Amino acid sequence: MTHVHADKSFWLAHSGDYEPSPPLRGSADVDIAVIGAGFTGLSTAYNARKADASASVAVVDAECVAYGASGRTSGWLVPIPVLDPDTARLLYGQNRLGELQDFAWNGMDYVRDLIARENMDSDLEMPGVTFTMLRGHDKHLEKFARYWTDQTRANDSEVMDRATVSQALNSDAFCGGVRMPHTGQVNPVKHARELKRIAVAAGAQVYEQTPVLGVEDDGARFTLRTPEGELRARHLVLATNGFTHLLPPALGLRRAQVPMHVYQLMTEPLTEADWAALGWKHRGQFYDKTSYCPATCRPTVDGRLQFNLCDIYLGRGRSMEEAQRMTFYASAERMFESVFPAFRNLRIAQRWSGACSIPFDVRPQVGSLRGGRLSYAFGYSGAGVMMSQNFGRILADLALQRSTALTEQWFVAIEGRKEHAGQRRFPPLPGLIAGLRFFFQVQRATALARRRRLGLA
Repeated sequence: MTHVHADKSFWLAHSGDYEPSPPLRGSADVDIAVIGAGFTGLSTAYNARKADASASVAVVDAECVAYGASGRTSGWLVPIPVLDPDTARLLYGQNRLGELQDFAWNGMDYVRDLIARENMDSDLEMPGVTFTMLRGHDKHLEKFARYWTDQTRANDSEVMDRATVSQALNSDAFCGGVRMPHTGQVNPVKHARELKRIAVAAGAQVYEQTPVLGVEDDGARFTLRTPEGELRARHLVLATNGFTHLLPPALGLRRAQVPMHVYQLMTEPLTEADWAALGWKHRGQFYDKTSYCPATCRPTVDGRLQFNLCDIYLGRGRSMEEAQRMTFYASAERMFESVFPAFRNLRIAQRWSGACSIPFDVRPQVGSLRGGRLSYAFGYSGAGVMMSQNFGRILADLALQRSTALTEQWFVAIEGRKEHAGQRRFPPLPGLIAGLRFFFQVQRATALARRRRLGLA
């Protein structure tokens, strides 16, 4: 037993000993092959076997369960289905946005029910979240509050004025906020390992330390070449999220997403004196929605705080280790010390980064290609713990060639269905990625300037 990739995140280092499954050796034939052993891939395998016990399913991963975004995230269960609701409303209309929002609420219910039904050791908590915005953004806050309180599932949320937020968070940096009691959180690595457990118990095979070196398609079966063997499958599921651009271009997902790197840190356990100095009324989640570069925070079951400081920027080329930029780490931590002075007395246990996935048109992508023989899901924009597992239910139905209420939803891109959304990709425009990178740089600079004006940086 060993700690696997302990340097990649606190969760991977502190979620107990773990022995990866052996790699694939030799040749194997299955009905469904899944690339990626994170939330999406493991949920797909579990749901496919539960729906059809006669279908053989194998999951392969180049490293280990939860090596990618699933093991480096904050573990939030927050019903946020799109990167920006206003943009989504313009692109798809209010009704379609509402359907996607309902799917997010249903996804949170699904994850909670799954944990209870399968007795999963995921450290599930439901502490609620306080959404805030910095001073000077009152109109933006009003629009945000209206979006949530107009929903039946969230109409008991508390809209907070500046004084109420100041008292709740012991900071005068904010113009107000919205307190939602419906959000939850898990230890993402423990939860992913539990997903593996129940997928294997359902009859799926999981091969770790099994990179896919190449994929061949003869029109009837896919062949995945690995260092020590090959896996042949009738249906192929791509559950690679922020790593999707590393897949062979022939699979049809080139330019489908770009990896977005985010910086995280975990404190040592807070003492009662630390909590008293921090002065938070609710020991729950905090989420600043002022810009696309939010600051977030969540507690853990052992009394730590995890801060997501969101150095949102786009990766270059094929590197997935780009967020280790210590200059940003220092400035971001100084920002938190300014907003919450007690933060400077907290001890940091670990700093890390990871890549989530940004799609072209703000919503997560799910669908099928090659006459329904290949399916995919990615692009959760940093809110994928819950969405990815719910998308696994859709992928399972697509892989089994089942037409269900899940696959009939408008956002499931199925070839030949004009009433459904299509797969959207970043256009091959010269300088497009550089332009997007510049946009997020401007977002960071604007956020920093705003905090400086408020005396917070």
